[in-house]
Amino acid sequence: MPACYCGSYIEEMKTADWPKLQLGFANLQTAYGLDDLNANRLAEMATVFQDKPIAHKAFSHVMQPDPDVWLTEDSFQQARAWAS
Repeated sequence: MPACYCGSYIEEMKTADWPKLQLGFANLQTAYGLDDLNANRLAEMATVFQDKPIAHKAFSHVMQPDPDVWLTEDSFQQARAWAS
């Protein structure tokens, strides 16, 4: 799957096991810290899964929107506003 979960990939991602994805990110964070790319990815996935608390926490670690994750600056800003 691509880094950008856009279009049909968003629908595909909705079938993923969200608790398992969260565990994977928690394990990555424990082992390596949460870098900007993974914070962007987690924020985007939490937005897709409508998990506002996780999205809010992930956005707090995002230094700048990653263009490989977000389709547009506007989609990033809208998701960040929703998570706040």
